[in-house]
Amino acid sequence: MEQHINTKYTERGEIALKVLITPNDLNHHGTVFGGAILSYFDLAASGYAMEQVGHKVVLVSVKDSGFLAPVFANEYLTFYAKTVKRGKTSITSSIEAWRNTPASGDKHADLIATATMVMVAVGDDLKPLPIKEIVN
Repeated sequence: MEQHINTKYTERGEIALKVLITPNDLNHHGTVFGGAILSYFDLAASGYAMEQVGHKVVLVSVKDSGFLAPVFANEYLTFYAKTVKRGKTSITSSIEAWRNTPASGDKHADLIATATMVMVAVGDDLKPLPIKEIVN
């Protein structure tokens, strides 16, 4: 069955990525590696930015990131994205990661991490190029 990311806009922003945490994401404490969350931030920000600017993008900066709570196996992380700033070749996005536990049946979600990511639009030669108008 083909699966699609739901990009419906919410008060938190657009859903840019949703992942189920598996044991491969865990550190020796049984919680998710910070690096795994940063990798998911990169995926969420790049997909969101490509939809917004209509070009390939590359990550140039993580302006800030914060980890607010641990995440465990079998929990979902949903990443929401909002545009903070648009430059000539770049787009800066605020990304939030929210955790919930699908097996519990509880729809409650907790904010577990945040980041501000700067992506630059690039051509096939990977050189910066002017971004198009928002494609929404």
